[in-house]
Amino acid sequence: MARELALPVLSLPSCELSIRQEGNSYTVYDTLRKLWVALTPEEWVRQHVLDYLLHAKRYPLGTIRVEERVLVNGQPQRADIVAYTKATTPFLLIECKAAHVPLTEDTLWQAQTYNQILRAPYIALCNGLSTLLFQCTEVGVTWCGEEFPDFPRA
Repeated sequence: MARELALPVLSLPSCELSIRQEGNSYTVYDTLRKLWVALTPEEWVRQHVLDYLLHAKRYPLGTIRVEERVLVNGQPQRADIVAYTKATTPFLLIECKAAHVPLTEDTLWQAQTYNQILRAPYIALCNGLSTLLFQCTEVGVTWCGEEFPDFPRA
């Protein structure tokens, strides 16, 4: 018997995703990576963020990378979403979490670890219900104020 698909309603705009059942699990088609990936609670959020960036914010398709490989202390890590400028420099690093996972200092620390390599001027943390935006400068990381409902454009 197949597991029933129960995914939370997010504060991001709803989107049409291609989802298919494979045995007792589900996969979703990632249009950027051009492959089917496991539909985890975090992937549900990531796909909504990607759809929002591409369709509502009109980020050019070629400027977004998903699960961008980053070497941290010689160890391969993956940043969830990295948006680049047209000049191909990192602009925005987005760390996605499942809707039930709170956005904490640990989440920011994880994103900052990736951003030590990428050096994007903005970091966003998103669990589909909340989005927090931080600006990164030579001095440090500054929260951009109350919960930020949108992502900046390059």
